[in-house]
Amino acid sequence: MINFSDMEKIDRNVYVSKETSNSDKEHLLTIINNSKNRVENLCGSVEADPVFVICNSHEDYTNFGMYKVDGLTVIYPFETFVIISPDGINENVISHEICHAELYERIGFFDDDEIPLWFHEGLASLVSHNQPKSFDGIKKIWNKRSKNGRVRIDLNEIASYDGFYGSPAILDLPYWRAALEVSRWYKISGKEGLLELVTSIKSNKDFESSYIMIEEKNLK
Repeated sequence: MINFSDMEKIDRNVYVSKETSNSDKEHLLTIINNSKNRVENLCGSVEADPVFVICNSHEDYTNFGMYKVDGLTVIYPFETFVIISPDGINENVISHEICHAELYERIGFFDDDEIPLWFHEGLASLVSHNQPKSFDGIKKIWNKRSKNGRVRIDLNEIASYDGFYGSPAILDLPYWRAALEVSRWYKISGKEGLLELVTSIKSNKDFESSYIMIEEKNLK
């Protein structure tokens, strides 16, 4: 129903708040393009074509049912939407959400449930340059946040939506734990391993066994 809203279309699949200035519109299109480049560097290409809903006012953001988060990717069988708040209009947030949309696109709506949430969030964190994107850099932050490992988070505990977002008091820790694991795996398996993992899941193979197999193969 985006075409029937008060949002203004400024490019294909890009809608902004009506009060957005012309200079801000141009800047926004540049941000989206740069964000797509980050995801392309991670995945090799960008196949997702989500609808961007960029809200320059919190009123517009709440009208779409959003609150608190800087951005959110919403998937339907017929379309994917990237909804961005006034606080999320930057490459870090938008590239993060495009990465979610890209994994959705490659896996498909009905197979995406096979992906644990820690992998979705960990992969998207690798293009969020407001934090270190390398395993070594993320490990340093994790050690600091987890008090040198005294705070432990098992990946199984953050595989589901409820598990990942279940404790607001430690909300950033699941993100760092996910980023730690996926950056470790990506350092070993690389872009080719990521694409192989997507192919395996689309071939109805189990995520966990495929994830382990690809890592072990690249360690040889």
